[in-house]
Amino acid sequence: MNHINRRTAAMLLAGAMRGAGCTSTHGDGDASAFQPGRYQNGDTVAVFNPDGTFVGTTTAGDDWVRGT
Repeated sequence: MNHINRRTAAMLLAGAMRGAGCTSTHGDGDASAFQPGRYQNGDTVAVFNPDGTFVGTTTAGDDWVRGT
């Protein structure tokens, strides 16, 4: 696995989530404005799935974080 500065990668992931416009539905049934997809910055990739899961990985496919 390529050396990844985990602090930098975590900050990029948090920034991607914040910058993607995550919103709450407040229980009124409106869908979130957040768009699932693959976001890349250099060798760091964040993949957000429609089911609410995400993975932080590298362009080589080395996963370093997963969650919901």
